[in-house]
Amino acid sequence: MPAGFALPVEFGESRPTELWVPLSFAGGETAWGDHSYITVARLTAGATPERATAEMRIAEEGWRRDGYIHSIRTFDHVAVSMKQFILGDASKVLAIVMGAVVLILIIACANVANVKSTVKCNTELYET
Repeated sequence: MPAGFALPVEFGESRPTELWVPLSFAGGETAWGDHSYITVARLTAGATPERATAEMRIAEEGWRRDGYIHSIRTFDHVAVSMKQFILGDASKVLAIVMGAVVLILIIACANVANVKSTVKCNTELYET
């Protein structure tokens, strides 16, 4: 991975991953019981997350056919962009919060301008 790369789950870690190795299973670890793996990949030019999702589902069907997966349960393979993985559905909420902050800043600027003009008027009244 390039220098400075960090998985989204590592952003809060003081010691990010320093070594990347291929995943391999030894002996009895091939039961496929732990489904908590997150795969990070870069799509080739022109590839879409929808196409990657379809290919992952085809791979799962092949693993079932070859006997690597014995569960009747299907897994939820979904390819998403890194932005979607990190933000999820929060992007709409973040846009609303950003709009509220901008509105508050506009109101604050208007108040400062009003105070400035009030001070100027009061100064003119007392000078005459």
